[in-house]
Amino acid sequence: MKNLFLLLCATLLFSSSCDDDNNLVDLLIYDQEGIKIFVEEIEDTRCPSDVVCIWEGDAIVTMLMLANGQSQNFELHTHPNDVNQMNVLGHLVTLVELTPYPVSTEPLPELAAYEVMITVE
Repeated sequence: MKNLFLLLCATLLFSSSCDDDNNLVDLLIYDQEGIKIFVEEIEDTRCPSDVVCIWEGDAIVTMLMLANGQSQNFELHTHPNDVNQMNVLGHLVTLVELTPYPVSTEPLPELAAYEVMITVE
């Protein structure tokens, strides 16, 4: 069994690429043993922490893995009844945590302000 790596990307600004308008499009959050994982998009519809909701909501993290000369896009969810782990190019990737949690009085953060915690084995 491969070693289990735990990565907490403090600001996702570890590495990034820009499009023609100088906008961040991909953020590198994992770079170990020839595997790179980039965050491409976060769709956050979780219930704000200061509100009582009927449903807790979900956040979808769209990522891209590059490994062994191959690439694959994939999505992981924060909701426990949805897909929070997936086998991607032969590696099990698990979304452990996504922060900050939404607050009703604040706008959702920009992509680069999110912290994504994943495991890769």
